[in-house]
Amino acid sequence: MTMQQGSLLPTTQIWDVSQIYDLKGESEQMKELLVRMYQNLSLMSNVINSKETGFYYKQEVMTSAVYTSPTSNQQQDLRAEFSKCIFGGALPATKEHGITIDTAFKLVDIYGAASDSINSLYYPFCFAQSGGTNNLNAYINGADVVINNGTGVTFDSYVIVIKFLKV
Repeated sequence: MTMQQGSLLPTTQIWDVSQIYDLKGESEQMKELLVRMYQNLSLMSNVINSKETGFYYKQEVMTSAVYTSPTSNQQQDLRAEFSKCIFGGALPATKEHGITIDTAFKLVDIYGAASDSINSLYYPFCFAQSGGTNNLNAYINGADVVINNGTGVTFDSYVIVIKFLKV
């Protein structure tokens, strides 16, 4: 699959639609039209398949991102990325994530934010102040998302996104 930076679907006509009605079944022009239509569909498939999936669900879903396998030297040996979102109210110390974590699990990313909507305070989970005491971070273990809140803020909601591979 050819990956393109900023891939976009074509929005202009590639052929004159009115000419289609004049084409004969096995003419060279009809063959050329079919080839161009096939190429256009192929381009659209590649563009659609290379787009980032913008769905963030509570259940585990496969995104459109792919990675070269960390256990293989073959570049074409690809692994799909999966994601899962953890949504909640008041910020707990731990929250069960429900992801099977075994030797095939490889963490790609964990990010999110916590909100104190009463005081209009919003912190990313990688928040750290100098001195290292007023931090907000999250990590995962075999069963839970572990949240460390040293900010002194009482958060009323949070979202955590976990992205990972199953190698």
